[in-house]
Amino acid sequence: MQLQKTILSKPVPMIGMLGGSLLAIHYVLHLAYGFQTGKILWDDMSSPLGVIDGSLFTAAFATIDLTLIALAMAYYRQLNGLKYGVLFFGIVAFLAAITGFVAVTFWHMIPYVMPIACLAMFISAILLSIACLKPRLLPTWVRFGLMAFGLCTAPLGFALPKVLATLPMYATFEMHFLPSGLLWVAMGIAMSLQRRKQLQAIKEYYAPAYQEPATRVSQS
Repeated sequence: MQLQKTILSKPVPMIGMLGGSLLAIHYVLHLAYGFQTGKILWDDMSSPLGVIDGSLFTAAFATIDLTLIALAMAYYRQLNGLKYGVLFFGIVAFLAAITGFVAVTFWHMIPYVMPIACLAMFISAILLSIACLKPRLLPTWVRFGLMAFGLCTAPLGFALPKVLATLPMYATFEMHFLPSGLLWVAMGIAMSLQRRKQLQAIKEYYAPAYQEPATRVSQS
């Protein structure tokens, strides 16, 4: 029986779920603001709700970036050379997201910071998905989920307002982050379940070694 050499630390799936939840909340705030005012929240980022939303949005990116970095480090020995790209773009995205968080929370959003964070985060997710395909370190649909997140989130942002043109603009603006956020919540749950299975497998693998001496003592 071969055991997985590396087991994800408990916080990693939870951080991913947190990032996904924050992305989903980001869209809910936009939707709620739109229902009340008929406007887009991003047009009123100087308001208290706009500052809260900006902080949530940038924090969501930072936590997802942190998850990508943590996954690359957890499976560092098993991943191929793409891990360096995962780490590089993940760190760039994380630093940009943290910069955006500090700026929007205590000052105002700095131009081009979050687009850089977005692009670097998507590239990191795509590279991690490719790097995990052969060694199969993550559940299958999680590997493809990372790929879908990296490839489809931005195109959805352009497509949804056109496909759902009958809906108000505030309803479709930032809508693409809702499925992306829910995807990260689901991937976090899947990684958490995988971790439990790995821990249970290790427990069952080593259990006979601890039971045998006890059996001998009872027989004597």
